[in-house]
Amino acid sequence: MTVLILHLSDIHIDRSDDHILSKAEKIAACTYVHLPAANHVVILVSGDIAQSGRQSQYLLAEQFIEKIKASIASQCQVPVTVLVAPGNHDCNFDGDQEARNVIAVAAAKKGPSVPPSYVELATAVQDEYVVFKKRISPAAQRGDKLWETYEIEVAGKIIAFDALNASWVSTRHEQQGNLYYPYENYEVEARVDAAPDLRVAILHHPFSWFSQTNVQKFRSFMHGLEDFIFTGHEHYANARSSDEVWTGGCNYIEGAVLQQRNDPTESGFNVVLCNIDDSTFLFETYRLSGAGYSRQNTSAEWADYRNLKSKATSELPFTSEWEACLSDVGATLKHPSGQKVALQDIYVYPDLDSRAQRDEKDSKTRLGKISAKTLNDLKKPGLDVIIEGAENAGKTRLLYVLLQKAHVNGALPLFIKGAALRSGADSEIRKLIRGAVIAQYGAAAEESYNQSDFASKVIYLDDLDASPLNTQTSSAVFRKLKKHFSRAFITVGENYQLAELFGETNAEPDAEEELEEHKTEHYRISPLGYQRRAELVEKWNSIGANGTEDNNALLATCDEAERLIESARIQHVASTVPIFVLSLLQATASGATKELLKSSFAHYYYFLVIGAFEKGGVKPNEMEAYMAAATHLSWFIKSYGDQQRISVTQFNEFVAVYSADWTQTDERELLEVLLASRLLEQDADSLYFTYPYAYYYFLGRFASISDQEEVQDYIIYCMRNLYVRECANTILFLAHHTSNSKVLDHVVVSLNEHFPALKPVTLSKEDVKSVAKLISYAPDVSYQAQNPKDYRRKQALAKDSRDDGKDDLAEAPNAVDQPKNSVQELISLFKSVEVAGALLTHQFPNYSRAKKAEAIRAVFDGSLRAIRMFFDVFEKDTAGLSKALSHKFQSGDKELTREDAEAITRTAIGLLLRFISTIFITKAGMHLSSKEISNNVSDVMGTSPTCAYRLIKLSQELQRPGRLPRLEITRLTRDEADNACVMGVLQLLVTQRLYMYETDYDDKDWAVSAFRLNGQKNAIEMKHQKGPGTRRWAYHG
Repeated sequence: MTVLILHLSDIHIDRSDDHILSKAEKIAACTYVHLPAANHVVILVSGDIAQSGRQSQYLLAEQFIEKIKASIASQCQVPVTVLVAPGNHDCNFDGDQEARNVIAVAAAKKGPSVPPSYVELATAVQDEYVVFKKRISPAAQRGDKLWETYEIEVAGKIIAFDALNASWVSTRHEQQGNLYYPYENYEVEARVDAAPDLRVAILHHPFSWFSQTNVQKFRSFMHGLEDFIFTGHEHYANARSSDEVWTGGCNYIEGAVLQQRNDPTESGFNVVLCNIDDSTFLFETYRLSGAGYSRQNTSAEWADYRNLKSKATSELPFTSEWEACLSDVGATLKHPSGQKVALQDIYVYPDLDSRAQRDEKDSKTRLGKISAKTLNDLKKPGLDVIIEGAENAGKTRLLYVLLQKAHVNGALPLFIKGAALRSGADSEIRKLIRGAVIAQYGAAAEESYNQSDFASKVIYLDDLDASPLNTQTSSAVFRKLKKHFSRAFITVGENYQLAELFGETNAEPDAEEELEEHKTEHYRISPLGYQRRAELVEKWNSIGANGTEDNNALLATCDEAERLIESARIQHVASTVPIFVLSLLQATASGATKELLKSSFAHYYYFLVIGAFEKGGVKPNEMEAYMAAATHLSWFIKSYGDQQRISVTQFNEFVAVYSADWTQTDERELLEVLLASRLLEQDADSLYFTYPYAYYYFLGRFASISDQEEVQDYIIYCMRNLYVRECANTILFLAHHTSNSKVLDHVVVSLNEHFPALKPVTLSKEDVKSVAKLISYAPDVSYQAQNPKDYRRKQALAKDSRDDGKDDLAEAPNAVDQPKNSVQELISLFKSVEVAGALLTHQFPNYSRAKKAEAIRAVFDGSLRAIRMFFDVFEKDTAGLSKALSHKFQSGDKELTREDAEAITRTAIGLLLRFISTIFITKAGMHLSSKEISNNVSDVMGTSPTCAYRLIKLSQELQRPGRLPRLEITRLTRDEADNACVMGVLQLLVTQRLYMYETDYDDKDWAVSAFRLNGQKNAIEMKHQKGPGTRRWAYHG
C-alpha cells in the first residue's frame, strides 16, 4: 500500500496577483507519474500558507489548494486529503501585541504546566488560520490548539498525521532559539493507542529554532514517535535520515519555499511516496523551470524507514539525574555555536573486531568489522557480550548508548561499575543491585523492578578489571551477580584475562573456547577509522546548525578537520579515539592552542599528555615540572636505552643527573607519577614509554629546546633517514614544537637531496614528449553524478579496507654502504614535504619571505623530480616493460590474445603514469594550502610559470569549494591542448573536484563538456591520427 505526499511549504499568499496562484495545475502535474501506484494522496502544507494571517489571504489559499486537489483528483480514483500546520506567517500580528509578547516569553518558564489561558491568548493571532483549516481539512481525531492528530485508513492500514502548532509563541520578528513547545503534555496521549502503520509529524519550524531549555528532549520524543517529520521555514528542500542514538531513526523532509515574494523564480516543493507494506520511501524535489516545474533530484532507490510497530517503551522511566549522566560526553567540550554538547549529539557507534578473528593471519578468512550498533539486538536470550578496548576507546559511553537503547525498547537495564565489585557476599550483591536501581530508576520504582520479568533485566558492567579484587575473585563475584540478570554486557581493558570469567581456571582452558561454551561474544573496539571519523566530524559540525549553512562550507570544514586529525595522529603512533578527536575539533574551532605555537597538532598531544598527568594525580601548579622531567627522560632513553627501554637502575641514574643539572627530583615520586599516569610502563626491571606518541612527543620537545651539539647532530641524522620510524616521527613532532629556522634549513637540504641528479619536470610538450605517447593511451575519465557525501562515504570505506595497520617505515636505517632504494627515497620525500608544510603553516611568521620561498620551491621541485624518476623508468625501457606486463596479463588469462594483452598493457601504463603525475602534483600543493602563505606560493609560481607549477596551483584551488577557476583552466588548455600529460592530469583534478563538492550547474556542465567526462564529443576533443598510439589532445575554441 502506497501513500503519495505532495509537500508544500512557505506559500506566503498575499494578493490575487501573486505569481504562484497561476501554477496550481503545474504543481499537481508533477504527481501524475506516481498516481497509478498510489492508494491515497495527501497534500501536506507545513506552514506559512498566508503572508500575514489575514482572511483575504486564506480565501486565496483555499482556492489555490483546492485547484491542486481537483487537478490531482481528475487523474486518479483515490482519495485526496489536505492537511496543514501553521507557521509564523499564519499569525496576524496587527494591533497591540504587548500582552501576547509577555506571554510568549513567560511560556518557557512555565514549562509543561503552561496555563490554558496562556495558550488561548497566544493562539488568538491564528483565528483566521483556524477557520481556513476547518474548511480545507477533515476533523482531527483528537487534539487541541497545539497538537492535532489525524488518522487515515487505507487498505486496512492506519496512517497518523500529527500537526503541531510550532508557531503558537511566534513573534513578528522571529529569533532563532526563542520558540518553546510543551511536548511533555502530549507524551502519554500520543502513545495511548496502538502504534499506527505509519506516523508523520507536520511542524513549520525545524528543531534548531526552539529554546535550548527542552529542545533535545523534544527532539528525542519526536524521534521516538514519528517515522517522518515534515518541516518548512528555512526555504531549503532536503531529505535526510537522522539515526539518533537514543530513539532510533527518523526521516526529515524539509520544504522549499513555494513562493519567494521578492524572487518569482524561486519556487519548489517535494513529492514523497511511502510504501507501507515494506517500510520504504522515495523522495523527489521539484523547482520552477520556465513555465513549469522540473525534478531536481531523486533518491537513487527506495530507502527504508523505521517501523514503529516493533518499538516498545520501558514501563519504568529513568530518573532525571541518571538521564543527565547518560547525556554526559565524559569531558568538558565547548562548541563554537555555544550549544551545550550532549552525547546523543555527537555519538558514533564504533566498529568492533571479533576477538576470535582478530589474530587470524589469512585476511581472506577474517570477518569484516561490525558496527557496535548490532549489539542493540536483545533477541538473543542468554547471550552475553564482552567488549574489550584501550584506554579512552569509549567503552563507558558505548554502554551508556546500548543501555539507553535497550530501555527505549522495553528492557530494564542496570549499570554497575566494576570498581563497585568489592565482595562476593550475597547481601553485598543485593545491596549493590538495590543501590543501582534506586539511583537509576528512583526509590519508588524498587518494588516494580524487583517484580519485573527476569528476561527484561540486563546488566551493563563497566570496567570489570577496575575491581579492587584479583581477577579470580572478581570473576567469581561477577558470576554471582550475573544470576540476577538474563544478559550481561561487560567492558574490560586490553588483554584482560578472560579464562576465569565464566568457568574453571585450574586447567587453564582457552579463553575463547570458554566464552563459546557460555554463549558469550567477545569484541574489541577498533580505533576510529576514516568512515567513523568522518561521521564524528560531520556530527560535530552539525551542532547548532540551522539548515541555512552552505553544504560546501560544511564539507570544507570537514576536510580541514580531517587533514588536521590525520596530521595530528601520525599513523600508528597514536590511536584515533573519539574524545581526542573531539578535543582537537574544539581546539581548532575556538583557536585555543595553549602555549604551543598555534599548532593544533601540538595541542592534540598536549591534551593527551596533560590528561595522563591529571589522572596520575598531578596538580596544575606541578604540571610543568613533570613535563620537563619527562622531556629529558625521553632523550636519556634514546641515548642509553635498548629498544627504547631502560632499567630501573638506569632510571635512578637519570634522576641523579637531572637533579644535578636541572631540577631536584625525587626518583621514587617521579616514577610513581609516571606509572600512575600510564606514561611509563614497567615490565619486571624494564621501563619504557607506554605509548609511542608520548615518547616521540617528549623527544621532539627536547630536540626543540636543546642546543647541544649531539642533539643537532641527531636532527641532521633524522632528516637524512626519514624512511626510519623513529626519525620520521621525531622530526614530525619537532616541526610542531620549534620555531627555529635551522630546522627548516635542514628540511630544505633534505628535500634537495632527493633525486638530486634529476631535473624537476616542467611538463611542457618538449619535456614530456618521450612519455606523452604512453600517457595518451590512458582512457578518458567518466563522471557519474552523485551526492558528494555519498562519494566521501565510499572513499572512507575504501580507505578503511586498505588500512592494514602498517606505516611502511623501517625499524632501522640501511647499512652505511647500502644506499636508499627508490621506495625509501619516496617515503623520505613525502615525510620531508609533510614536515616542510607543518613548519611553514604553523610557524610562518618566524621565517623571512626569502626563506619561505626557498622552502616552497624545494617542496615543489622535490615532488617534480620524483615524477621525473618515474618517467625515466618507462623512457629507458618502454619495450621491455611493456613486454613483461603483456606476458603477465596473458599468463593470468589464457584466453587473452597477444594483441589484447598489448592493448591492456598500453592502457595500464598510460593510467599509471597519469595517476602518478596527479598524485605528486596534488601532494606538492596540499601541504602548502594555508591562507597565511598563499601569497608566498603565488610569488614562487610567478618566478617559474611552468606547466607543472600551474598545475600545482590549480590543484590547490580545486581542493577547495567555490566556483571552478575556469579562466586559468581555459588558459592552460589553450596553451597545452595537445599535451597529453597536462590534459590528463587536469582532467583527473577537475573530476575529483566534481565528486568532492557540490558544483554549480553551469560549472558542472562546462567541466563535463570541456573534459569529455560524459564520453561525448565536445570543445576539447581527443583526436585520432593514423597509426597506433597517436591519440592526442587538440583544442577547438
